[in-house]
Amino acid sequence: MTENFKHAQVFGCSTAGELVTGHMLENAVVVMAFSDAVLEDLKIELVQNISQDNANGVEQAFASFDKHFNEPTKDMDFTKYVGLILIDGLSMAEERTGCDLYRRFCW
Repeated sequence: MTENFKHAQVFGCSTAGELVTGHMLENAVVVMAFSDAVLEDLKIELVQNISQDNANGVEQAFASFDKHFNEPTKDMDFTKYVGLILIDGLSMAEERTGCDLYRRFCW
């Protein structure tokens, strides 16, 4: 991907299967692309060892977002910012990571 899209910031994760419109794909790659006309700024963070209890890694990622955007993420206007979280499905960490996010934002 980075070889073919040299000027793009590329990130992703593995998955056990891709679901599109209710159908499971095989031997496929799912891609999202955003134009720089839509996104004026981008910050990517990687939380490693997500299959282990890694609330500290999640907290560090959001502290980095706070610093980069010069605003606490929990105070950001959801009509101006978007967050995208990719979790390796084989890590079995989706629920725990969701709980870590809830504890951080505690709406």
